[in-house]
Amino acid sequence: MLVTGGTGGPVAPLARWLAEGGAEHIVLLDSSGPEGPAAAPLVAELTELGSEVTVADRDPADPADVEALVAWLARKEVRIGTVVHTSMSGELAPLAELTGGQLAAAVGADQAVAARHLAERCGLRPEDTVVYCASAAAVWGSRDHGVYCAANACLDALAQRRRADGGHAVSIAWGLWDLADGDGGADALPGADLERSRRQGLPPLDPGAALTALRRILDRGDPDTVVADVAWDTFAPLFELARASRLLDGVPAARRAAAEAHEHGADGTGDGAG
Repeated sequence: MLVTGGTGGPVAPLARWLAEGGAEHIVLLDSSGPEGPAAAPLVAELTELGSEVTVADRDPADPADVEALVAWLARKEVRIGTVVHTSMSGELAPLAELTGGQLAAAVGADQAVAARHLAERCGLRPEDTVVYCASAAAVWGSRDHGVYCAANACLDALAQRRRADGGHAVSIAWGLWDLADGDGGADALPGADLERSRRQGLPPLDPGAALTALRRILDRGDPDTVVADVAWDTFAPLFELARASRLLDGVPAARRAAAEAHEHGADGTGDGAG
């Protein structure tokens, strides 16, 4: 199994889950290589769980690095049957403030190119699995994540293309993961960001619950899924504060929360939207 995105952040609990599930060999792509601060303890833990682990200093967006990785896998007679492409950090900037060149460069370097190179060069068979981990911000939008949202949309397209070609792929838009136990490392979000997310009605996901959801998605073959812990009574009114949206029409709890907030503001008992 091949996992991109380093050895910190959501990769750590994900790798443990793969090892506990019987993964024989887990290859982790980390720009810091095996000397990275999070690599050694994670490798030791995965090894104790019974998996052989390789941490490779390879950039999945670099064709030369991917070719070197493929050659190494061939020499070691390691066949990759599952690729998990985790979501990478994106540039914080509103989409309208970027030039076309900046957008193309960011999308290519951050997500789409990396994911395409891996799927094309790792010798995956149609029955093999590709998991694209995107962000829920790409589903309902975020002012400062324009490039990030666009890059994540490319992952959805790659999953659709692989399925159209007869392969197995899922694309999952995740909410924030709660990595308070130390898995976040250098990739951990500041506490202020997590608290702001909670105030917006998006409490961070428990990793155990997230991985249970991942197992269900893979078992059922759900192609495009959003996995997030949403407090609809908070999130829905804020989401529609400026204008109504059809995006949440299929979520009864969201519709009830938005309607109740609207009635509360309209009858003079609340502060309203503005």
